[in-house]
Amino acid sequence: MAELLFDNLYYTTINSNNYKLCKLKDYAKTIITGTTPSTKEDKYWGNDINFITIPDMQNNIFIINTERKLANSVKTKFSSRIIPKNTLIVSCIATVGLVSIALKTSLTNQQINSIIFHNEKDVYFFYQYLKKIKDYLIQLGSGGSATLNINKNAFSNIKVKIPNSKLLTSYLNKVEIIYNYISNIQRENLKLINLKQLYLKKFFR
Repeated sequence: MAELLFDNLYYTTINSNNYKLCKLKDYAKTIITGTTPSTKEDKYWGNDINFITIPDMQNNIFIINTERKLANSVKTKFSSRIIPKNTLIVSCIATVGLVSIALKTSLTNQQINSIIFHNEKDVYFFYQYLKKIKDYLIQLGSGGSATLNINKNAFSNIKVKIPNSKLLTSYLNKVEIIYNYISNIQRENLKLINLKQLYLKKFFR
């Protein structure tokens, strides 16, 4: 349903020329490339903050939980790389074109570029937009190299077509309900998985 609403907005906007063309960096509040804290420093690793990597993004619209987690100490050391909730994250090295939304304060690794918006709701428009241009992202990352790589500068300068504010606001108000429903389902699924693991440990230890 969210995809259908986006396609309707996208093609209506394109066909009517009712949009403004701008670079991603000019529309976003900021764009951040992640980093990986040293695995030799135990103080950075714990169970407090999500550390998002490519496997966490596979088949997940929202990132609620991650395979690996970090300690709160990374907030001080890597303060400029920490992303807030409702940040859009895009894989840009090796596996290019995965798009997800971080639901919690997190740190990503260096394969991922994160987009923070002035208006948090914009994340729903750009989630679909960047998914739609996946082939272009892969082409952009090829650059004649065996390993796909979209550096931050190239990523930030991607040109996007933004619908006029009336169309965009109407779209965001409609899909926000849908995405909230999806995120609630993902949370419930995570609770059920954790409960299942708890019972398995209890009865089969």
